Amino acid sequence: MSDSTPSLGAHEFARHARFVRRVAGRLAQDESLAEDVAQDAWLAAVEHPPERAESVRAWFGRVLRNKFVQRARAEGRRRRREEDRSAAEALEDTTELVERMELHKLVVAAVLELPESY
Repeated sequence: MSDSTPSLGAHEFARHARFVRRVAGRLAQDESLAEDVAQDAWLAAVEHPPERAESVRAWFGRVLRNKFVQRARAEGRRRRREEDRSAAEALEDTTELVERMELHKLVVAAVLELPESY
């Protein structure tokens, strides 16, 4: 925002509080996530407000969509990291695998040494 552009006051943003809550709720479909997305939008409004008061509602709509998408992507990345980590932890230790295979070989060799009747 340039120095010649008048900054929008809190009253201008407050006029859109219901809109922000409603859009955040529809995007998130989860009350907690909706609150987080709305808070992200309010923070963006304070840090980087829209340039024109006439476009505040459209600006909030874009910001809310962007914040929701960012959170969804971050959640997806977190979930994939956790799945990758749990998959790696689920793999057997190499030493245990080698010991089990050696034991398997011994059992097979012992069975093969049994007389034909067994």
